[in-house]
Order: sequence, then structure tokens, then C-alpha cells
Amino acid sequence: MGDEYLSQAGLYLHEYTRGLRLLHPDHHSITYDVIRQCDQYLKDAYDFDDVGRIILERFELIRARLEQERMEVIGKRNRLQMEATERNAARLALKALIQAKKDHLERLTQYYESLRDLTTGGDD
Repeated sequence: MGDEYLSQAGLYLHEYTRGLRLLHPDHHSITYDVIRQCDQYLKDAYDFDDVGRIILERFELIRARLEQERMEVIGKRNRLQMEATERNAARLALKALIQAKKDHLERLTQYYESLRDLTTGGDD
């Protein structure tokens, strides 16, 4: 009978603790279910956040490795270009040296022929 007066006033007794509640016991169980679902949602959200953080860390490691490899490739490419430039410079230097030797040989050949003409012309 006291429960009826309390329920008319919008108050309800808790079954186990005999404390006063403002919500009907049916509404309390629904509220408890919503609280459990919210807790599960928050747990799932934290798990998702952890997974996202792990993925971002792995992408950062991959990015760092790619950047390091990119720098190594750029260094190797620059070294190859420098070696090609050095080879070309050496080839041009050798070509100039060969031309200088050919010119010197041409001068010596002309000098030899002029001396030979002088020696053979003087014998006539």
C-alpha cells in the first residue's frame, strides 16, 4: 500500500536496497541497458582509436623507410651522373691528347721530309 502512494508521487522503492528511485523499475533497466551499450560503444571507439594509431605509426615507419631509400637512390643517381661526366671529360682529354700527338707527328713528318729533300737535293 505504501508503494502505491510512492508511485503516485513518482517515487519507487529499489527491490534490494529499499532506497528511493525517481524512475520506474522498468525504465531503470532500460537506462541500465543504454548505459551498457554506451560503455560498449566507448570501448569500441577506444579500440578503433588504438587500431588507427597503430596504422598511422606503421605508415610513418614506411614513410621514413621510403624517404631513406629515396635519398639513397638520389645519391646513387648523382654519383652515376658525376662518373659519366668524369668519363666524358677523360674521353675529351684523351681525344685532345691524340689530336696533339697527331699534329706533332705531322710537324715531325714535314720536318723529316724537308730534311730529306735538302739532303737528296744537295746530292744532285
